[in-house]
Amino acid sequence: MTIKSAIMHSSRPLSFRLICSDDAITIIKRKLDLFSRPTYPVDVAFYPMTLEAIKARADRANVGTNYFAGMGGLVKVFLHELLPGVERGIFVDTDMLFVIDPLLLWNTFSTLKPEQMIAFPTLGPKSNAAQICTCVMLLNLSAMRDYKRPFMSSTLGSGWEKNGISGKALEKALSGDGLIQEPGSTKLIKFDPKNPLFGDQGIYHVIWTHFPNLFAHLSLRWDVTHCRQGYGLKLGHWKDDNGEEMSETEQVKSQIYMKEAPEKQDQLLPGILHFNCQNQPIVWEFDENYVENTWSSMITMITRYKWIWLNRGDGSASVRIIVVKNVRFEDERAAEEERLSRLALEEGSTGRRKKAARLDRT
Repeated sequence: MTIKSAIMHSSRPLSFRLICSDDAITIIKRKLDLFSRPTYPVDVAFYPMTLEAIKARADRANVGTNYFAGMGGLVKVFLHELLPGVERGIFVDTDMLFVIDPLLLWNTFSTLKPEQMIAFPTLGPKSNAAQICTCVMLLNLSAMRDYKRPFMSSTLGSGWEKNGISGKALEKALSGDGLIQEPGSTKLIKFDPKNPLFGDQGIYHVIWTHFPNLFAHLSLRWDVTHCRQGYGLKLGHWKDDNGEEMSETEQVKSQIYMKEAPEKQDQLLPGILHFNCQNQPIVWEFDENYVENTWSSMITMITRYKWIWLNRGDGSASVRIIVVKNVRFEDERAAEEERLSRLALEEGSTGRRKKAARLDRT
């Protein structure tokens, strides 16, 4: 549904990079095969990945998870490594719907400072692990892949364990008493990199805490979350005092749960709706979202919009789908490059010794 909502609202070509299990490819491709004449070109690349491979990479970074999202959620800290040909990208969770043009979110990249690698929503600079959201992120993937300072540490690459940003952040978090704030209380709890709060979000939060200069705040408009009642945003109702003619001042007054978010005093506009905190494996099959949810009409519109209706173009644009082979993590590629480089040096050294020996004999 997230993919469909992006295509429905987009005014530009779209490129999707989907890291998923092999069985998911068949399910998603069946939907995509229903349309072939989009208004703008749509490129889709599948990156098949096993949970075992993600677990092995997590072990090399000294992180793990017992969170319900499992390794499929933890892979979010390694996205930059799995997409070597992509410089920048938007990550969006699968329980989210675009309700405006994704281009407006992409344009936010132009506001980031050169050193900022990542932008995600927060409730201010003192946010705990539950008050940031890695559900939607702007990622400078090429900067995160810098071999001199890789975003995620690894025991494979030379210098990756010592120079990795995550390793330094984990070391800082574990130094001293190693305590962090428990969300929803003033209680301090022990930080465990093998079982961080909220899985990948706990890892991102620790890095954000100790290296804030690498991050930017992303407007809450891109995470109008069910967890916080959409920050008070609601669709207007006909003949309702709080309906379609509500003023900006009235809306700002009605906004809730924004804590110390930078846009707390500004009008919040819905960009992406997030249907989390529902304890449902597939939120689009949850009946209450179509009856009692504040955004029921929008959910119904997008989920029931037929895929064949995306054939809006004249045939000049198409849908291109590929499945990437031999998907590997960046630390594996770096280790292989180092091995080949050492081998070349050794062979060169051996060749020079043999040549010197021949000269000695002549």
